[in-house]
Amino acid sequence: MHIAHPYRLLWLLVMMVAGTQPLRSQTAHEEIAADVTLSGYYLTAYPGPLQDTLTPPPAGKIPFYISHYGRHGSRWMNNADTYNAPIAPLQAAESAGVLSPFGHKVLADLQAIAADAADRYEELTPVGLRQWQEIGRRMTRNFPEVFAGTKRVDARSTIYSRCILSMTGLLGELKAFNPRLQTSAQASVRDMPFLLSGYYKPSSAAPEHRTAPRHSQATAKAVPVPKVNSRRVASQLISDSAYIAQQVDTATLFNALLEVVSSVQNSEIGDSLTLYDIFTDEELYEGWRRMNVKAYNSYHKGTTAKALLQRMTDDADAAIAGGETAAHLRFGHESVLLPLICLMGIDNLDHDWATADELEAAGWRNYHLYPMAGNVQVVFYRSDAADTDVWVKILLNEQEATLPLESEKAPYYRWSEVRALWRGR
Repeated sequence: MHIAHPYRLLWLLVMMVAGTQPLRSQTAHEEIAADVTLSGYYLTAYPGPLQDTLTPPPAGKIPFYISHYGRHGSRWMNNADTYNAPIAPLQAAESAGVLSPFGHKVLADLQAIAADAADRYEELTPVGLRQWQEIGRRMTRNFPEVFAGTKRVDARSTIYSRCILSMTGLLGELKAFNPRLQTSAQASVRDMPFLLSGYYKPSSAAPEHRTAPRHSQATAKAVPVPKVNSRRVASQLISDSAYIAQQVDTATLFNALLEVVSSVQNSEIGDSLTLYDIFTDEELYEGWRRMNVKAYNSYHKGTTAKALLQRMTDDADAAIAGGETAAHLRFGHESVLLPLICLMGIDNLDHDWATADELEAAGWRNYHLYPMAGNVQVVFYRSDAADTDVWVKILLNEQEATLPLESEKAPYYRWSEVRALWRGR
């Protein structure tokens, strides 16, 4: 049985004591000190809902349709090179006779982590499957009216197995709730232009070829990327300072270690192994801060999500008019999820900032935005099929979010106004 990471348990306990909105009043430094796994930026495992009670809808309105995009659940990292990146310099130091006793312990643990991931690169882990099963159970618990009767659920995934399995995990929970639902699941190259913008259809000569999605091209001035003091980490692993100066790129080693250490929370090896004692709280914060700025610079203008937002708007109009579709569920990757929530205008994430400090103060913290299994749900409400006064609520990782619109019933917004906002993006 999988046991939640001890740091995550501590973090959840803090939230339960403080209420449903505890972390928004904390600094990023404080959040990471309370739960070091948050320093994992895009590798942070899904924390579960941070809000246990949702705001009741406007009087007489009931949920009838959900439009959704979600990132695949927790996965192993992309390739052997990523796991080997911190192993190689430590092995070299070992051969040179300058690896410290602590360095020997860290090397052995890194090798165990690499062995756990061998030949499973990019694949969904059992942790990732459970994340989507749990999201599905909460979706039916929160919005049972949506999934009543014999309505249709249209689910689409990118062509990668981690996304397909995430999709089937969620659909299985919907069918368990109501076996009468008519569900369809697709994973087709045809849908890739909106599910993963920047993807190019593989050529017949090289069907295994794929092209990584292009980053959004931000028109605002980039925020300067903070530097990290990486020397101390190297010095506790390698005992010879002259060797470090001549043979070790300490910044590269620091970044490689942080990535592998962060990845452990996404597989079951994380139940028995942790390497966060390599870093101080300050170093974890500095490493996270660097990656937070890089994510903002790449994605906050949202250009790679325009086709997806257009498709979501079109599908919603059809679902409202037709009345037979319970949900459109779409499964993909953080390289589209993060631009999507920025393009939507959720929680002012599309605003421009000048410094890393401003970014953090505004709530732009990557672990809250696109953890593994990160998702956005647009929930639609009306009184009955003849009601044209449709309202929507946005859930970002199952927490109520704001839009840059005036509403006397926030976090609910009139669909006509939301639609106009998104059509203009």
